[in-house]
Amino acid sequence: MAPYFKYVCCGLILMAPQELIVSIFKGMTFTLFLMSLVFWSVALSVMFGLSKLTRRLIKHQGSETTLSAIFYMTVGFSVEWGLLGNSPWSNPGANQLGLVAGWVSVFILPRVFLEDNFQAIRKWIKIWYLPFVASLFLPVLLIPEKGPIIGVTVYGYSVIPFLLISVWYCCAKWQARQTTAK
Repeated sequence: MAPYFKYVCCGLILMAPQELIVSIFKGMTFTLFLMSLVFWSVALSVMFGLSKLTRRLIKHQGSETTLSAIFYMTVGFSVEWGLLGNSPWSNPGANQLGLVAGWVSVFILPRVFLEDNFQAIRKWIKIWYLPFVASLFLPVLLIPEKGPIIGVTVYGYSVIPFLLISVWYCCAKWQARQTTAK
């Protein structure tokens, strides 16, 4: 299977729970959920191409991953605030940390699952991340009024530290490899 196809499919799998939570929360139709899948397919395709470019331009893996995450945050806030109206001043109820965590994780985590550079943390992610995302549906399904807010908030407060730890780990591993190579 081509790396592009794997990246897009993995990103869609990671994106689907958060979009489903939002769909349940906002009472959206299944058609809108399918439209979000189309949007994310295009966005993931663009980010796949950009990530190939940034890996060629920025050789230090930790710097490239960090700058990519910052770029993804910027894109996410631009879309959420500019197009969807989820800015803090127009929609104070929008969970900003959940928004940024969702955008960054959809674009970074497929790389973590698929690229050899992140192989050392892949097992930890499968043990922690996948069951965790599945558990977010419990409050959504059991607490109709506040469940989606709880799910998105917990997701936001969990994924951002996870991404920071992952970047730190990759930088430390790269530094150790550079030290032993000398």
